[in-house]
Amino acid sequence: GVAVPDAVNRWRIARLREMGSNAYRAAHHPPTPELLDACDELGMLVMDENRTFGSSPEALDQLRTMVKRDRNHPCVILWSICNEESIQTTEVSGRIARAMVDEVKKLDRWRPVTAAVSGGVLHQGCIGDPLDVMSINYQLPAHDQYHARYPRRPLIASETHCVLSTRGVRATDDPAGLFASDDTAVLPWGATARDTWRFVRERSFIAGLFAWTGFDYRGEPAPARWPIVCSQVGMLDVCGFPKDAFHLHRAWWTRNSFVHLSPHWNHKLGQTIRVRAYSNCEAVELFLNGRSLGRAAVDPIEMAAWEVPFEPGELRAVAYRGEEVAATAVLQTTGAARALRLSEDDAPLIGSARAPDARIIAVYAVDEQDRPVPDASHVVAFTVEGDGRMLCVGNGDPTRALPAQSDTIALFNGLAQVIVQLRGQATLHASAPGLLPACLHIHPPDADDGRAFAAPVTRRHFITDWRRSPASPTRPDPNQRVSESDMNSWERVTLAPGIAPPPIIHDGYVIYRATFTLPRSMQAGGAELVFEKIAGEAEVFLDGSAVGKVAPCGAFPFRVTIPGSAGKRTLSVLTRGAANSGGIAGAVEIVNT
Repeated sequence: GVAVPDAVNRWRIARLREMGSNAYRAAHHPPTPELLDACDELGMLVMDENRTFGSSPEALDQLRTMVKRDRNHPCVILWSICNEESIQTTEVSGRIARAMVDEVKKLDRWRPVTAAVSGGVLHQGCIGDPLDVMSINYQLPAHDQYHARYPRRPLIASETHCVLSTRGVRATDDPAGLFASDDTAVLPWGATARDTWRFVRERSFIAGLFAWTGFDYRGEPAPARWPIVCSQVGMLDVCGFPKDAFHLHRAWWTRNSFVHLSPHWNHKLGQTIRVRAYSNCEAVELFLNGRSLGRAAVDPIEMAAWEVPFEPGELRAVAYRGEEVAATAVLQTTGAARALRLSEDDAPLIGSARAPDARIIAVYAVDEQDRPVPDASHVVAFTVEGDGRMLCVGNGDPTRALPAQSDTIALFNGLAQVIVQLRGQATLHASAPGLLPACLHIHPPDADDGRAFAAPVTRRHFITDWRRSPASPTRPDPNQRVSESDMNSWERVTLAPGIAPPPIIHDGYVIYRATFTLPRSMQAGGAELVFEKIAGEAEVFLDGSAVGKVAPCGAFPFRVTIPGSAGKRTLSVLTRGAANSGGIAGAVEIVNT
């Protein structure tokens, strides 16, 4: 019953991808199709989860609806029939699970079926028996026990962590419902992020984990009570602003070098601050006002930390790979807030095949030097001028039960958010007592011509289906005839973007052969064949005639111009190179001249 703009779904998936996440568990119901569209486009794998565990006609019909609706989404890799069912330890659960698995297999026999199980993991005759993949919620020791009993069954840690944290909070205040962002406030059934990741990464038989949760969400505020209405177990708050847990997982799950310092550097004289550096580099050196506070190795689980007596100024981190500087981060003590700023997050626009139906805008305050003030708490009022309207506001504060539909919101630890629905051009205005106001002009991507937005689609033409001869120590006839029925001496290989062809086993000459027909738009004027890469020497033949030659260490991509024709063409490429490193090593594309 919750209406969410498509752009917000896409933005949330993009935030998780930024953290390094590559899989999304749709807990505990099938997601909206638009979220699956975003996962398809952004490369996020999905565990698609059914809501109702049962074998009644209605329950099975709901299951069939999910599978038929979602089975053509390439992002979906796994069907989950349920989550933490109360009867999961009984034999009845085994019979129901068998009926549900059988129903899924009638509609999709390729994808495996699982269930998220929280009890009776080792019980026989229960829910786990008919599953293709066992998914265990929490209970880290149970993973070892299950694998010892069923060593050939794939295993996923389907729900882990459950660590409370509040964005921007350094010290836990239980009565206030605020929790430090230091990976210590663990709910009784969970485990710290660090202990969980250490456990999983040491066990190759666990395919991966799903952490509870990516984002904070409304409901389940335990152990806090009213007026606290939000959970606080996310790596990002409800607005999608990162907590320390976001940067911790980013250090574990991404490769591009980075370093992030926490907390901010607005404190009081006399305080000693534990400064943490989150990084995927090998070492980090910390500087305070130009003085080195020491270089620390980055523990791959724990990260790096220093106890630093506060003094105003600049805290700077330099991250290293070997002796090379790989990344830097800077924190500065700011002055008092002077002005508001509005910043649009364009993640929903990038690569999307549809017009964004909402714009996500961050709100913050800056000092005289235009530096964001991390502890600002001003109440900000908003108006929209033009062809748009405010959908909601938020700030990630879990302790305030405030309406999302409002034209005011306070900054919480320096940040707030506005989501604007756009029909045409609009201007968002923000104001707060004592601060200079801000405005942001928002333009739809199709504002100039009024047409529905669509990302430009360029159809590309690749020659993908090839046959490859055995290696020969002497130069063979590159145009020799090969029977179409010969499935043994010449092997079939696929050459396509992102697909590495199988290596050539022996030194020598190898012939690649393919047939193709030029696209209709190129049949009159001709085309170019573009070879992404060829390792070693090569000669290119079209319909028996030589059309190009590649020298060793030649420049790539290598292009060959061919005349237009409406008929089927035969392309032969004679390569010469060393074992495991010769031959066509990339895609072959047909392009307009």
